[in-house]
Amino acid sequence: MEGLAFEPRERKNLEADQLGQENLSEFDKFIDDLEFPVSKEEMLDVAHLTDAPKEVLKILENLPERDYESPMDARQELERIGY
Repeated sequence: MEGLAFEPRERKNLEADQLGQENLSEFDKFIDDLEFPVSKEEMLDVAHLTDAPKEVLKILENLPERDYESPMDARQELERIGY
């Protein structure tokens, strides 16, 4: 169909996936600099104090309230919740 005023769903999904990967890359950079174990609240405090990108804050806000033992632990939790 020529002349559509919207993008095909596949393209939007690809762009969303790319944006999600960029956000996760920013999150990875952020958590690699933290000292573990660390709680969600502590991660949010550090993110605010260091002016972390808003994408990182959004990801942190979606993490469950608990202590994280390592960067891998936080990444696995994101996968578990489907981020």
